[in-house]
Amino acid sequence: MFEILDSNDIIKEPLSNNLASMARFRNVLVHGYAKIDNSRVLMFTKERLTDVENFIREILKLIKKQY
Repeated sequence: MFEILDSNDIIKEPLSNNLASMARFRNVLVHGYAKIDNSRVLMFTKERLTDVENFIREILKLIKKQY
């Protein structure tokens, strides 16, 4: 999904890559593909939430542009 948004110039590539990384990590957590690394969970929650905020800003810009 993030690659599609990037290829359509809705979000920029660095944000797309960061969000895709978070989605992969989410899959590890939810589906138990690997042992959970608590330090990585802490890093994502403390340092990567700005990526989610940036994503929300970009989607809001898109919505405002269309209306």
